[in-house]
Amino acid sequence: QGCEYHPSTKKWFPKTKHKVAIAVKDIPPERFLDPAVWLLFWKLRVTHKKENDMEQLYEVLLPHLVGGPLAQAVDAAEASGLNGHYETVQRSGTCYYRCVLSTLRYLMKRDGFTQKQVKQLTFQIRCGYLDRTESDLKARAESGLPLEDSDVRMIRVACNQTAMAALKEMKRGSIDAKGLSSVRAHIDNIQKAVACLWESTTAITEYPSKLDMKHSDRYLAFSGFGLIADKRKTDNLKGGPTEATPELFVDLYDETTVKTFEDVHRVISETKLRCDRLRAKTSVSAGSIACHQISCLIQRTFTNRLPLPLPAPEGRNGACLYRVSTTRAKRMKTLKALRALILHYAAATLSVNLDRADETAKTITSQCALAIFDAVLRMRTEEAKDSKEGDILARILSGDTEDATRISGSTQVKGFMLSSTSFQGLQIEDFSARKPITDPSLLTARHQAVRYFKHHEFAKSPSVFGWTPQPPRGMGGYPQPTYQIQEDDTTIK
Repeated sequence: QGCEYHPSTKKWFPKTKHKVAIAVKDIPPERFLDPAVWLLFWKLRVTHKKENDMEQLYEVLLPHLVGGPLAQAVDAAEASGLNGHYETVQRSGTCYYRCVLSTLRYLMKRDGFTQKQVKQLTFQIRCGYLDRTESDLKARAESGLPLEDSDVRMIRVACNQTAMAALKEMKRGSIDAKGLSSVRAHIDNIQKAVACLWESTTAITEYPSKLDMKHSDRYLAFSGFGLIADKRKTDNLKGGPTEATPELFVDLYDETTVKTFEDVHRVISETKLRCDRLRAKTSVSAGSIACHQISCLIQRTFTNRLPLPLPAPEGRNGACLYRVSTTRAKRMKTLKALRALILHYAAATLSVNLDRADETAKTITSQCALAIFDAVLRMRTEEAKDSKEGDILARILSGDTEDATRISGSTQVKGFMLSSTSFQGLQIEDFSARKPITDPSLLTARHQAVRYFKHHEFAKSPSVFGWTPQPPRGMGGYPQPTYQIQEDDTTIK
């Protein structure tokens, strides 16, 4: 643990060696002798808690001692040659004797030993341990004491490690072939002694009784195997549909210039998608926030971003984006998206408290949406450009049918117009004349919407599904429409 804070190298690939001994110099005495430092140190060493890890030592305690980043202190010690040699870290995470060897190697370096000399000394120490092992095996054989399994494994590890160290020393030129043969003979003698003692202590004198292999439950290959092997259908356990987690971030920024009807269709579709995502957020966030965002987004889309249609004759000769042909599918998608936006806008504005200025913005935004809806509804499709049977609704609205009549006292063909009358029977220019308008863009949008409905070529034509509102009985307030077709409705005739 903590080796990631020590210098490392890949020079001996595939091994990664570290300088397990690093020096930190020039520590002020008053800081080193501070009781708080040693309290934290022994707390890390003695108290077994999750937060007492290597990060506390290398990122808190040691930087405090050096008065700055630990990496800078280690680099300074490296430049002065005070750090230890590169070593292979231990594989075991529970062996606490490796630090003794690392300390011995570092002290030898500080005393002037080269790394080659350090390895020669440690190799001789290994050979000394094998000498002691061989003498202990002879004494054990004479006394007849048994040899434990752990002893055998430890001796085999020692022999293997010493043999590897001897080969490395021979490559470095520290020993010759004769010395290598002497080490091999030494290891062979130890292994023979171990084999003799091991055979005498592991002889089986009594076999265990036969195991009872009966089980009270069926055999499972692994945990959960029965659930995988079960072939029964689980349709009755699936439950009903659930909503997926909504997107918490909805990008509302879009400053693309609208120049063609393709741009109009894209802006309306993307705005509808953004409103759907904002509406989905209400399941995990405050609903009032989403309602304010939806109302502001739709208001800005219809009063700032989308150009309103122009009435004839201003809108002819390509001046109006809505007097072009489009595909039937695109026109239908645009109309459905417009309907969805109006539903979003009505629900959002009715869910929050509005002042008089907000009510004015709501009125003008609704009129702008109605004007765009009327213009898109009258657009001709490319599929019915050369046919008199297609676009029946657009042709009826424009009076382009064989039985179409003309308005009395005029040469204008009698078509139909979407009603822009309020519940009180007032036109847009009348009921919005005295309303407070705080945004210049709303004033411009109101002017364009009034111009479209007032100067439309079918402004004098009857309204589609117009109604005569009835005042409520015994109650004040604005009369609400009944949405019922009256007997004298001209659209039925």
